[in-house]
Amino acid sequence: MYPTASASPLPASQPNSGGSLLLQSFKNKDGSLDINKAMETAGMMVNTVSQISKVVKDMAGWMKA
Repeated sequence: MYPTASASPLPASQPNSGGSLLLQSFKNKDGSLDINKAMETAGMMVNTVSQISKVVKDMAGWMKA
């Protein structure tokens, strides 16, 4: 009836634990941690949260009016 998803969405070489997969996203090709990439990503997350919180506050103000 419905299409089925594959049993393993990640390639077999990828670990299944979320924490190590997250850390692998910030590693260089030589396996060392890329601090600049991690800091850039953290900065983008902070900016996104800040923008979303402003929108939520504005919407809450509209609902009160």
